[in-house]
Amino acid sequence: MHKYFLIIICSLLFLLPVVVEGQTTAFSEIPTSTLPRVRPKQGTKWYRMLYDGGMTRTASGTWYMEIPQGINDLTAMNFVDGYSIGPHAIAGFMNSRRHRFEVEETLRWAVSREALLAKGALRWYSPVEQARMIEIHGGRHTEDIDHDPTMSMSQSLLATGIFGWNHYKLLERTDAGFRVAFPIGNDIDVKAHAAWERRREMENHKLTTIFGTHGQDNVPRLRLGKTASELKLYDGEIDGDMALLNLELNYQFGQQHVVFDDMTCLSHSTYPRFTLLTDVGMGKWHFASFELRIGQDIHLTRGEDQLSYLIGGGGIYKHGDLSLTDWHHLDASRFWWQKDNALSRFVMLDNYELSTDCSWLEGHAMWSSDRMLLSSLTRNGMFLTEYVQAHIVKVPAHRAHWELQYGIALLRIWTFGVAVGFDNMTCRGAAFTMSLDISVAKNAKKSK
Repeated sequence: MHKYFLIIICSLLFLLPVVVEGQTTAFSEIPTSTLPRVRPKQGTKWYRMLYDGGMTRTASGTWYMEIPQGINDLTAMNFVDGYSIGPHAIAGFMNSRRHRFEVEETLRWAVSREALLAKGALRWYSPVEQARMIEIHGGRHTEDIDHDPTMSMSQSLLATGIFGWNHYKLLERTDAGFRVAFPIGNDIDVKAHAAWERRREMENHKLTTIFGTHGQDNVPRLRLGKTASELKLYDGEIDGDMALLNLELNYQFGQQHVVFDDMTCLSHSTYPRFTLLTDVGMGKWHFASFELRIGQDIHLTRGEDQLSYLIGGGGIYKHGDLSLTDWHHLDASRFWWQKDNALSRFVMLDNYELSTDCSWLEGHAMWSSDRMLLSSLTRNGMFLTEYVQAHIVKVPAHRAHWELQYGIALLRIWTFGVAVGFDNMTCRGAAFTMSLDISVAKNAKKSK
């Protein structure tokens, strides 16, 4: 039990700068003579941050602390670690020139397998309108085999703890790395990441949830034949050391950058966005992968009518076999509750069902409107909008998979719909989908 108290006490040290200097949600702007004055991002009360999640700042605005999920960040549950306890927090300092320095920590004790899991990051941010960032990170932690899963880890853990759903699969990753992001001119963004990591295959250490629900074993399912019923257990290797280099280039002509506050700047353009992704890996396995994506949001009328599309494709060049960790994974999840209605997600595919170590081509399109069917009966498109989505993907050795989805969105927070999936012309069934981010819903309720 003393381990739990030690973890919590160490994490509470993050609060010292905020407590010593004094905390409030109404503070003055940080003075500067060379940079334009911008509105400081508002914080919340420290007790509200601890309970609901959020960020709190000192009276001068120089020190800040964030606990993204509040008290929910103290505990987690998955079938590999069992229940784990420990904090996740971010603490930072902003100087008079609006440069930010912050540290992020996650420190957990995995009860079922009796292991200490910890990861952290040190970051520097330029003034928000300059969009530059440098990060050093490392640690030992449990993560999805997919480096960039469609469901966030917090959402996956919630699905596991309540419903016993664990179609995502976990490994233990020990890593250290360096990440940078910076713009080139007005229209090009560059992100680069160099890291070393050690992967370790894991088995379930807990069999049921608190409600008695049994989860799947911690082995990914891949499609074996032409139909979805022919899924097989992945029998390749997971364990190994790798050196990785990732490069991402984004180009979008005519970007307009809007500064909302000293921590928030959003970019907008009506032109297509081109993204080039390159990954190189050396170690137990050797590979290089390339992907090109093109996406755009097109506003069709003065109302809420919008057409969005995303087209992507790429390939992997490998020497010998390749670990599933380095395959290309689609944004796929059959879990019915998601945090957002992502355009790129396949809702009729399991997480790794059509993952590939060869090549792929996928396309997504969505039309949303406040004058479609049900929405045409309402006068306010902010209350009810409707959408129609189409998705298709083709990977070698498998038939093309495509989906159609219709749904409605209430208050732009809660969406639910029905999807139908096909493998070529063979129907594989229908599914109910819903997306709701509880934290966004809470903030919307508070702002009323």
